Amino acid sequence: MNGIKPIDLRWSDLDPVGHMKHSVYYDLAASQRIGLLHEVGLGIQELAAMGFGPVLFKEVCTFRREIRSSDQAHITAQLIGLSDDLGRFAFRHEFFKGEVFCARLEVSCAWIDLNKRKLTTPPEKYRPAFDQIPRSDDFSNQTDI
Repeated sequence: MNGIKPIDLRWSDLDPVGHMKHSVYYDLAASQRIGLLHEVGLGIQELAAMGFGPVLFKEVCTFRREIRSSDQAHITAQLIGLSDDLGRFAFRHEFFKGEVFCARLEVSCAWIDLNKRKLTTPPEKYRPAFDQIPRSDDFSNQTDI
């Protein structure tokens, strides 16, 4: 698992001047995160069956260069933080066209008990799943993600 995914833009992903719409950055990053969790055995169906799921607290994107429909673009994903109890985690997504950096999107997340509607922590047996997700060079076991 390398956390890199090509971007295949659709007509509906573009704004009137031909750039990728800002909302598409958020959608692509969310899709990639959910896909990574699925790859390590924490897919939406598995999580729902266990009674918990991810919840987003913060999502920030910084835009540097445009991505147009003709660009060969890709998105990366790395885990930048994970609390010791696995209850909170953060991802960084970066968008590139070729080698040119275009945008960085960072999210802070936690787990919610789907029945109690309160924050929770996943069972310790899921730690190996998190260990499979690519980590950033500045990865931290911070608890205040």
